[in-house]
Amino acid sequence: MIQQLAIKQPKLVNRSMPILLHDNARPHTARLTVAKLRELELETLRHPPFV
Repeated sequence: MIQQLAIKQPKLVNRSMPILLHDNARPHTARLTVAKLRELELETLRHPPFV
């Protein structure tokens, strides 16, 4: 599976920093939390909004 991922999405395999899957829950969007994530230079992905 890693080999297939490396072929299809090499940027994901060759990353030096992790990507944090970030949800929209209130505790995760608090200013202190967001500030800490920025300080640590973590890239975050948000869940798409529910429709």
